[in-house]
Formats: sequence, C-alpha cells, structure tokens
Amino acid sequence: MKPMTTPLVIYKFIILIGISMIMLMPMPASAHVTDYCPVEGIQPRTNQLDESGIILTTFDGINLWAYDVDRNRRYPLPNTAPCGGNCNLSPDGLWFTYFNTLTRTLHRMQLNGAETVEIADYATEAVWWSDERFLIWSPDKIAYLRDVDSTIDDEIRDRDRLDTTNIFSIAPGSETGIGILQEGDDFIRVLYDSEREITTLGRDLRYFNAGAWSPDGTQYAYVNEGTFDETNRVNGAEIFAISPDGTPPQQWTDLFARYGATRINGVRRDNLSWSPDGTQLAFWVIEMLGSAPDGINARAIIHTYDLTTNTTTAYCGFSTRNHTPYTPRLAWSPDSANLAFSVNVADRTGGNLLITLALNSGIYTELSSGVYSNVGVPDVYLWGRQPE
Repeated sequence: MKPMTTPLVIYKFIILIGISMIMLMPMPASAHVTDYCPVEGIQPRTNQLDESGIILTTFDGINLWAYDVDRNRRYPLPNTAPCGGNCNLSPDGLWFTYFNTLTRTLHRMQLNGAETVEIADYATEAVWWSDERFLIWSPDKIAYLRDVDSTIDDEIRDRDRLDTTNIFSIAPGSETGIGILQEGDDFIRVLYDSEREITTLGRDLRYFNAGAWSPDGTQYAYVNEGTFDETNRVNGAEIFAISPDGTPPQQWTDLFARYGATRINGVRRDNLSWSPDGTQLAFWVIEMLGSAPDGINARAIIHTYDLTTNTTTAYCGFSTRNHTPYTPRLAWSPDSANLAFSVNVADRTGGNLLITLALNSGIYTELSSGVYSNVGVPDVYLWGRQPE
C-alpha cells in the first residue's frame, strides 16, 4: 500500500459525496424476507445427522475444546485459551491459528490437536491472506505478510509490511482495507483501495458497525443505517456490500419492509458470518421495540442472505432473547450447509447448549451442553474439517 497523502479537506469532500451516494443506492431486485420454520423448537440429536467435522468452542473457560460432530465427543486442546474472534480457519478448513499459552506466541494447529506449528513471536492475530501467505497483526497494529511455510527463524526476514494507516481490516488476497476517519463529531467507515483512494460506507455506530470480507476478498458486507422509523424515531439496520472494483455500495436487505426498524447482531465488529463457499451471509435480526438499539425484550432470529438468488430467509423455528450486547457467533460448517452457535435456552437443562441449524431442513438440533460463558457469553469459534 502507498502512504496516505490526500489532504484532509479532500477527504471531507469525498466523504460528503460518499454519503450522498449511499442515500441514492438502489435496492436489491428481490429483498423480501421468507420465513422457513417447518419445525418449532430445538430437536434432540439423532444418529442421522447430516453434519460432520470439528467445532471449536470451550467447556471450561481455560482451554479451547474440540467437539467431534461425527463421534459426539469433546476434548480440550493443550496450551490454548478461549480466543474470541482471534482464532482463524485455514482455507482448506484443516488448520486454525491461536495464541499458545505456554510459549506466549502465535501457532497454527490442526483442529483435532494432532499437529502444531509456531507462526510468530510478537503478534496478536494471524489470518490466511491466501493459501500460501499469512496476514499477521502485531500488538502495535502493524500488519505484514509472510509465507505460511516459513519457519519462526525466517519470520523477520520474510516480512512484507503493508501500509495500515487508519485501517483495521484487510481483504484476503488484496491490499484493499476498511478503516475509520473522523468527520466532525462522527466517525466514518471507509474503504481504501490499493492506491489509498477512499469510498465512504457510513457512520461507525455502536450496534451498526459489524462487517466481514467474503472468503475470496471480492466483497465486504457490512451493517449500516437504513430507513428511519418515524414511530420509534430511530434508523433500522440493513446489510450493505461493496466491491473493491469501484462499484458503489449496494443495499442487500430490506428488513424494514418486513419488520420496521431492526438491529442486526450486537456490538462485535466482526460478527457477520460468510459461508465458506462465499454464497451466503448469516446474521441475527432483532426487532427494535423502542428508540434504543438494545431490544432487551425482543427476539433474535437467524437470517441468511443468499447472493445467488438475492433472497433473505428467516429461520424462525428458534429465537432467543439472550442477545445483548453480544449475539451468539454463527459458525458455518465446511460444506456451507449448516450453522453452529451456543446459547442458553430457558426450558432446557445443561446450561448453554451447542446447537446446529441445518439450512436445507430448517431444523435446529442440540449437539451438546455446558458451553462455558467466556466474558459473559458462550461462543462457538469456528467449524472445520476432520484431518485425515
């Protein structure tokens, strides 16, 4: 990336133009919400599950745990800790990155714990920028690329540093990034292309700033303010997307037409969930019952947006009121056919349940129980393949 040289006055002009463009964005060709809830409630596990692989979560608040979906067994992974959004899955679904609590360095490990490799000794996060390269973030917010197969001794020599001024997220396989600029009393989210030109996405607001890159890095989906609700005197949330190819941002959902003002997910910035094949986006939708986005008494329901059909589906066989300030993370299965999450269900025993949703059938199934509430919320971190 080239150093940023554009004067602030030009930034302000571009931001004003960007806001105007957002106001004129076309709606999707088909934005209505379809309910899909053939079975109500959470079903007990049977031996006819269509799902497989390994889910990473935690059952004790000390270690990461692997849950083997096929064998219905779980076990802790050594020298690990609950990782929030900092555990990242490899493109082939066989490895994940994590912080090793024994060596205090970043490692990668096979999902079943069979093999581990050290990555970097001064870093907070590593993601697969491509099949062959890691994107590594240091504690002082410096990002660089290095080969996946480099040894720890080669790490400093092999660094390919990127310009991350004002940027907090970089697209896979690209130098395009998402950042924040201040404009008066507001903070504005922007997209920087590889030449440091910017496109405005919208204001950076609590409960309205989740976003995620597609697996191939060609689209950034994000939550933004939508239609203003005159009754509650608040803007509802919608899903928007932008491509680094210069196409203006597009609005993907029209939740307001169905529900009025809604909230999408909670306060986590990284909590939109792309399917591994890049065709679907999963998120929680909460109807806003007043002027505040907390929606304490409202139900949260899983929705997906399908890019191939331009349709939004509500999987309404289950809902939860345990969604503020954090909605449960949604982890996709490797085949993009199922979602996993954890939440406490009022009428079920065993504490926080590990639950899957099969998108084809719309059925919610309980896999296990006793998921630990790390920092007050149970989490499923990722879902990968079983190493052979």
